[in-house]
Formats: sequence, C-alpha cells, structure tokens
Amino acid sequence: MAGTIGAAGNNSLGVTGINWEARLMILKFIGPGGSGSTSDAIAAIEYAAANGASVINASWGGGGFTQTLKDAIEASECVFAAAAGNGGMDGIGDDTDLAPHYPSAYASSNIIAVAATDHLDDLAGFSNFGATSVDLGAPGVNILSTYPGGTYDSLNGTSMATPHVAGVAGLIYGMHPDAGPEQVRHMILSSVDPVSSLNGRSVTGGRLNAYGAVLEELPPGPPPPPPPPPPRSGRRRCFQFLEPGRRRLYRHSRAGRSLPVHRGA
Repeated sequence: MAGTIGAAGNNSLGVTGINWEARLMILKFIGPGGSGSTSDAIAAIEYAAANGASVINASWGGGGFTQTLKDAIEASECVFAAAAGNGGMDGIGDDTDLAPHYPSAYASSNIIAVAATDHLDDLAGFSNFGATSVDLGAPGVNILSTYPGGTYDSLNGTSMATPHVAGVAGLIYGMHPDAGPEQVRHMILSSVDPVSSLNGRSVTGGRLNAYGAVLEELPPGPPPPPPPPPPRSGRRRCFQFLEPGRRRLYRHSRAGRSLPVHRGA
C-alpha cells in the first residue's frame, strides 16, 4: 500500500506511487494472524489525526457496526479511504448494501468506499460492491508495489485499490492544503470515469480518475459555525421593594437559585 501511495518516481527503481514526495505515517494495529481489535483501530485513527494526517488509508475491515469506530473516523477530520472488502469464504464479492462491510459502509461524509477493478475496467470477481455503500472503483488486480524486505510483488484485493484513492486525495491536498475532507471527497467522486461494470454497483458508477480529480474545481466548504454567545455575568441582582426605606436584595447564583440577602436602608 505504501508504495502505491508514495513510492518515489523518476529514479528508474521499482514502482512509482501516486505521490512522489508524500509523507507517510505507518500505523499498525493488525497482528501477524491478520486480525486486530476495534479499540486498537480507534487508537491508530486518533493518533493519525492528532499528529497531522490529512488522509487515512484503511486497507482493512470486518466485524459489525461499532458506533465508537464510526465516531472516531468522523472526528478525525481526515479523508478516510476504506476498502470495500473481498467477499466471504467463497472468494466472490458481496453486495454490501445487503451485508454491510465496516468501516467502508459507514454513512460518514469523510469516508470513500473503494471497490477493485482490473485492467479492463471490469469489477474484480472477489470485490464487494454496493449501489449505495460503495463509492467508486480503483485498480486492485495484479497491482505491483513495494513489499516487505525491500522487494516488490503483485497482489490483488480492495486493499490494493484503496491506496490509489488515498494517493489521489493526497495530490488534491497538495494543491488545496486548506480543503476539508468533504471537499476532497467531492472532487474525487465527481471526476470518475464511468464504467459499465460499476453501473448500479457503486454510488458513482465509475472508476477513479486521478487527472480528472486534480482538475476538478474545489467546491465551497461548509459555512463557518456561528459565533459563540457573549459571556454572561456570574451574578445578577434583583431588588424587591417591601416598604419605604427597606428593600430585599436577591442574588442569583449560577445554578439559578435566588439567595435572599437582607440589608437595611
């Protein structure tokens, strides 16, 4: 994944990433057995957001709906590129509108759910899909990239498709560093190339187009929040006149209780 996002180019070595000068933050919460806990996933997301990440590549998924994970993704304020998943034990992609795959299926405005396509723009047989739960496709079959041990290898999966989208999000941030995740997401989804294999099987019905995405006009951002109300004094005074020459003073506490204070004229 890292090589697809940010392998250096124009050096006659290995492969070229989407971004030639990307800064990558490698966070690992999945163990050698291929599984990890939701709490560790949340910790990784929170760490990335706290340390300046703009884009999170989530080439992982599985398990049921978890509100705390959804909340962490939304609170990160990052573009969250998420793999749509590779189907079940039969190796055939599933419709995630019917059988949601998380985190890609969360209805969050900063998530981009990614299916895998091949070199013919066909939806990969193993790739999940969904007319409302998968946003677009990206290359995910026989993807040559960097591999542990300083080597290179070709792999398949929506996990290989997702870093293409994360890389394009990084390109857009390079041009528009102050853009919000919803704006970047809009630029990516509005610039896809329509392909028949994704028609009715994804929100956009198209495959990622990096060049089109960076040429897309930056949409308006959300309106700024309203200004906070002016500070209120901690104490208020009310006078109740009882008779000529005497008055009762009420001091209102922050809790809203009236505390009578008796004073002479």
